[in-house]
Amino acid sequence: RLGWFCLLFLFITWCPLVVFISSWTTLSRLQAYVVPIRDLCTRYPQVQWILEGVLATAALKLFLAFLPNILLGIIQKFFLLKAGSWAQVRLERWYFAFLTIFVLLVTMIGRSLVLTAVMLIEHPTKIIELLSVSLPGASHFYLNYVMLGSFTLAFEVIRVANLVKYWMYKVLYQLPQEAAKQLSEPEDPGSFGIGARMALTMLMAAISIVFCTCSPLIVIPAWAFFGIGELVYGYLLVY
Repeated sequence: RLGWFCLLFLFITWCPLVVFISSWTTLSRLQAYVVPIRDLCTRYPQVQWILEGVLATAALKLFLAFLPNILLGIIQKFFLLKAGSWAQVRLERWYFAFLTIFVLLVTMIGRSLVLTAVMLIEHPTKIIELLSVSLPGASHFYLNYVMLGSFTLAFEVIRVANLVKYWMYKVLYQLPQEAAKQLSEPEDPGSFGIGARMALTMLMAAISIVFCTCSPLIVIPAWAFFGIGELVYGYLLVY
């Protein structure tokens, strides 16, 4: 029961954090408080469009990168697992639920998950109205989100965390190459396990299906994401 309480508490408190991060990473807010960014956009107006399309998406991805480790810690600590692989199965389910709510449906939730849930309980038919009003206006955000997902996939091949640990053991601790390689493995099972990766893949599929009617161009970055994902995950799972 304590595990379910922790998951529920995390679920309720995560929405204000996501909204806060998203509101403080808008280009207009950063221009008001960060002078170098304001000067850069004033001197090079074309950079403004690039930053505006990438900042909120990148900030949301960076913030959600901590979520799999938190979920995996709760699952391993408070749930009875018959095998270690069941932790990844549970992580996939819960992480996909979080991503669906706080990435795909975050525009419908608004600033309060509880208030939105209460309103939908009282008026269940309003969910269609909320989706029709909120989702099409955010299609450009999700187009950028899927495009950025392709770059993060290619970035996973580098395995930055393992590379940093390898050079740390080899340079700082003066260990032999084989010993440094063994100590730098394996990858983080939370962020880079099969549970988190498959949950992210299902999210991209859901985003593509939802927005392909109101924003048909999203199928192009979605095709790129799944094409790169087949190569990247196929390589990482084997080697």
